[in-house]
Amino acid sequence: FRSRDFVVFAGERWFNPIALLSIKCQNYYSSSLYNSDIMSIYLGLDLGTTVLKIIAMDDNGKILASTNKELLISSPKREWAEEHPEEWWSTFKELLRRIEDRIDLKDVRGLALSGQMHGLVTYDENFELLRPAIIWADKRSSKEVDFAIKKLGTKKIYDVTGNPIFTGFLLPSLMWLKANEA
Repeated sequence: FRSRDFVVFAGERWFNPIALLSIKCQNYYSSSLYNSDIMSIYLGLDLGTTVLKIIAMDDNGKILASTNKELLISSPKREWAEEHPEEWWSTFKELLRRIEDRIDLKDVRGLALSGQMHGLVTYDENFELLRPAIIWADKRSSKEVDFAIKKLGTKKIYDVTGNPIFTGFLLPSLMWLKANEA
């Protein structure tokens, strides 16, 4: 697991970086390359609504490096809120490059992930992105929310999902896509 191997991750498809990183880490720690005497570094990655942040810490919680970059929310129409998953991935790669001069990526032992609330990322059978992500702040699906409440009732929705239903949630966004872009 060398630093350049980590960048090879960055060349993989954006839609599953977590699985790729997990597999790579599992393979590394079970290999003969792993040396427990080397300092352990843990990365924290937070994909927020408006900022992507990364932090590197050691075993004692000492911050070794951190950086962030603003993300753009697109509003092509009133009440729409979209983001581009390609930007999330390219920003993640950029942030890794920024901290790579302060830490040795081969010493990374773990990755903690945090992300913005629910959102809808759609892709085809070849895992090619179909459209920008509809994020939690999107309000275009108000008719779909009203329909679901009338059809099922708020109690039934809550009993089944454990949550109320609002615009920007997955089900109303999927219903909106089916009605407007299918």
